[in-house]
Amino acid sequence: REETSKQESGSVLTPITIELEEHARYRVTYGVRAESTREAGVVADVSDLNFLGRGQTLGLRLIYATLERNARLYWSIPRVRQTNKNLEFFLETRREEQLTVTSTTEPDEEMDENGADEDSVVADTQEAWAQLTFPWGKSSIHRLYTVYKRSVTETTTDSGVREKTVVSPYSGWQVSFDTGERSFFETSTDRA
Repeated sequence: REETSKQESGSVLTPITIELEEHARYRVTYGVRAESTREAGVVADVSDLNFLGRGQTLGLRLIYATLERNARLYWSIPRVRQTNKNLEFFLETRREEQLTVTSTTEPDEEMDENGADEDSVVADTQEAWAQLTFPWGKSSIHRLYTVYKRSVTETTTDSGVREKTVVSPYSGWQVSFDTGERSFFETSTDRA
């Protein structure tokens, strides 16, 4: 940008050039993961860091493993209505499978070579989550959230299939304290 200004006697004008590089709008991350109670799997995350051209983040995270599949869609809106409040939404669907071995004493039931009846359990879960995060004072960060979770567990045995559905809506509040000199939420218009 060029500006014309009147030069006072004895003053020198020095042109300044500032070059800025904008952060990449799209991001793809991928990798592997391992947990102590599960097998290894792969994870991928695809994000639009400037969704709708407003600095919002829209992303999709996928996890795939032998016994687990997970997809999470998330949307983050920073500085809602030019304030220091952040709003986030998550939609997630997850399928987990496991093979459980339960012992039996019934002589007429089928058993494996170790003398146990094998059951397979599949859990399908859908979850919707909304949260509002904001500072209160100089060092505390508050998070209000509400969650709707629905789980369907299907157990298959030699004697048949049992299905159990659990719906659990809940809300919560969390407070944490920031010991840093400058809070993540601080803006030039913040007031103590």
